[in-house]
This record gives sequence, C-alpha cells and structure tokens, in this order.
Amino acid sequence: MTKERKINILVIPSDKYGCGFWRSVNPHTYMAINMQEKFNVDIIYTPPTLGNLEEFYGKYDIVHIHKKLDDNCELIHFMQKCGCMVIDDIDDSPKLDKEHPLYLSSVNDKWYIPINKSLEAANAVTTTTNIFSKEIKEELNKNTFVLPNALPEGEGQFVLNKTRKTDRIRFGIVCSSSHYHDLLILKDMVEKMPKEYLDKIQFQLCGFDTRGTTTFYKRVSGQDKPVVEKRDILPSESVWNEYERIMTNNYSIISEEHRKWLLEYHANEEDPFFDEAYRRFWTLKIEKYYQQYNQIDVLMAPLYENHFNSVKSNLKFVESAFAHIPVIATDFGPYSFDRIPVLVKGGTVNKQGNCFLVETRKNKKDWLKTIKWIVDNPNSIKWVGENLYKDYKNTYSVKAVAQKRANIYTKILKEKEKFKK
Repeated sequence: MTKERKINILVIPSDKYGCGFWRSVNPHTYMAINMQEKFNVDIIYTPPTLGNLEEFYGKYDIVHIHKKLDDNCELIHFMQKCGCMVIDDIDDSPKLDKEHPLYLSSVNDKWYIPINKSLEAANAVTTTTNIFSKEIKEELNKNTFVLPNALPEGEGQFVLNKTRKTDRIRFGIVCSSSHYHDLLILKDMVEKMPKEYLDKIQFQLCGFDTRGTTTFYKRVSGQDKPVVEKRDILPSESVWNEYERIMTNNYSIISEEHRKWLLEYHANEEDPFFDEAYRRFWTLKIEKYYQQYNQIDVLMAPLYENHFNSVKSNLKFVESAFAHIPVIATDFGPYSFDRIPVLVKGGTVNKQGNCFLVETRKNKKDWLKTIKWIVDNPNSIKWVGENLYKDYKNTYSVKAVAQKRANIYTKILKEKEKFKK
C-alpha cells in the first residue's frame, strides 16, 4: 500500500504578534506539531524575491497568507503558476466605518482595494464567522470557508491562576484603543449605577496603554494628496483616558487619592487601590494578554452597531468560555449566534443560558438592569460561566479548529480543478 504524500504548506503571516500570530502562526504551528504525519509546515515572514523562485514555491501545495501580499497580487499569481493553491485569510472588514480611529487613513489610502483584489485572486478564503463568510462569497470569492478563532486550553498563558484582592464582583473590559464607541455604550449605565451597587462591584479596564502616535493630514497648495504628519502622543492624549472617564463617571466613583494616582500614569505599575469601584490594568504583551482574565468575574462586551463590527469574530465569547466566566454582550453581529441568553422576555431565567445579552435599543436601561441582576444573584456567575465553557469547549478548541482546517485543505487539493483561478 502506497503511503499518502504529506501536504506541504507555506505560511506567510502579516505580523508576529497580532492577527498574524492568531490567524496564521498559532494554528499552523499546532498542525506542524500535532498533524506532522499529514502536513509539512514552513513559516516565513518575508517572501523571497531572488533566486530560483519557481523551485522555491513549486514545492508547496498550499500557501496561506493574511489579507494581502502585494497591491497588485503579482506574487499570488506567480505562486499559482507554480502550482500552489493560495488561501487568503481575513478576520476583519477591510472597509472601516467612520467610528474607527483609522477611518481617515483608510479612506485616504484606500486600504480595502488591494485586500479585496487579493481575496478575489486567491483560490480560497478563510474567515471567522458565517456572517463575514456570506458577504465575501457574495461579493468577492465563492470559495470561502469559516475557521473560527480558537484557544489552546491548558497551555502557556491560557492556564489561569485566579486571584482575588477584593470581595467585590469584578466586571471587566478587555479591549484595544479602537473601541471608543463601544465603551460609550456603557456611559449611561455607569452614571446611573446606585451607590449600594457600586459598593459591591468593581469595573476593570484591561489593556490600558499610553503609547502610540497621532496623525495629522494637511492640505498643501498644488498637491493632490494631503501631507501626513505623525508624532508620539502624550499620555494625557491617549484614548484610554476617555475610556477611564467613562468607566469612572469622570472619576466620581473612586477616591481622590485614586484619581490622582491614575493621572500620574505609573506605566505598567499595578493599581494599588484594590477595593474601589474601578481598577486599571495596563496592557500586556500578546504572549501574556490572556492573564488579564485572572482578575475578571464577568466580561462586558459592548458593541457599537456598524458594518465593521457586524463581521468581527466572537473571540470575546471564546476567551470568556475558556476562562469559565460569563459575558454581558450586545446582541448584535458576532454575538448573535452560538449563545443562549440567561434572561429572557418576561423576566424568565433560563438555567441553560450561557450569557447575558442586551438589545441595542435597550442600552440605556438593560446594561444597568443586567449588572444589578447579577449582583443580586451572584451564584449565577459560576453556573453561567460553566454553561458557556461546556457549550464552547469542543467547537472552539485549537484541536477542533485544526481538524476543520485540515479537512478544508485536503478538500481543496482533492478538488483542485474546482478551485483553480
């Protein structure tokens, strides 16, 4: 009996620490280690441009890229001529809405054009949800598959050692600097939270960061395009300060000593005010970021309704599931599937529920209402978190998603004629 030849895969990540790590490096490293009887995997960050390129690319069956390589897809077409099946992965919409901090840059530089060209040129596309997959199939590439974000349970940073420095129920936000309009959803809730509840809870803002640059666009006479100028931001200019004002009701729910400490920007120092209604957590490197979940009892995942957010992944639910904690989320986009709400119409409690959902039209009252319900029913935190873990552990494990990826790659090669461009 002839031994089946291994599938040779070349992975070209977009970066080492962000999307490139989670969508390219991490899943293929798992395949290289755990499926080595079927796959050979090479990972490079810069495609070669010199030497015998036909020989180099010709030895691969599949080339995995993230979003794009070059603006005109010349490298994709060359790889295809060498016999490679190019799979383009995308996790976020290349078109940004006006609420995104990089909106002006994306409009001026038309980021979406080369990305869309790459998605069209690829033999197949992978993305995170059925919502985004449907859009890509209809507009760019019919050969689109869903590969959700997944976590390697019990490995490295994903082993949590939960610690407590307060008896308060800790409601956490884990986000980046592009979530201002999402955080604004919580403003009314924080402002209206009664003192008797503020005395029992702690809002936590994880990911605080004062690094970054600010960009200016200046119109210059005689030039078609604006001149771009950048400089480092001052700590006081960081959008995280706006986040903090939202989560503290302009610092009114914390002590004056705590407010002064926060505004001194003790970079990467642990917030020493353990038992107040708000606590800051500085950003962690990608290799350690999940450790933020050590400090959280309930994750809050507000989501502003626009197109960009509608096609995002449900990673916050996945992260919470493997941390065994419940989520309060906006009932929209990536949070509109694979979930069972605990609180349903009429005030009924569903004991099979795995999350708490807030309709957008009820933001002003239901975020407040939901947090108050959890405080009044603290035992729910454990069973809702366990329900979420039970419902997600198989579908969103690295092992399960790697097997799904292996099946897709095998299918593409077996039915190669159907995927050729």
